[in-house]
Amino acid sequence: MRKFSILYLIFIFVFISCSKKKADDNKTSIKTRPVVLNLDSYEPISVCKCSEDGIKTLSKALKLRKEFQNIEQYKNDSGSLKTMASLNNNWSLIRDKCLMKFGSQLFTPSPCNNPDKIQRIREELDALGVRTS
Repeated sequence: MRKFSILYLIFIFVFISCSKKKADDNKTSIKTRPVVLNLDSYEPISVCKCSEDGIKTLSKALKLRKEFQNIEQYKNDSGSLKTMASLNNNWSLIRDKCLMKFGSQLFTPSPCNNPDKIQRIREELDALGVRTS
């Protein structure tokens, strides 16, 4: 019975340790530089993938900018500026590549394509002093 109790405590300790690590990783994920896409390697397979990638990238940019109370604080954080530059470059590449491949289909809303949401996020970023075009 004693051995079972010790094993149970070890299991609980390991479980709690792993859970805390995941929560901490989520807090710092925005601060890390995103993988920079390039024109040759980014190949969207559908309008849905374009919309998903665009919304994800713009949402990360919005979350990063909202970490700062004002534009001055944001502009004084060089790490965030570099991260934002990478996100903006990725957004531009996604937009350009998807427009070349799918054209006007990107402007037609569907269950998986939400151009209005993309526009709302871009407008919110613009209002916060972050240009996306």
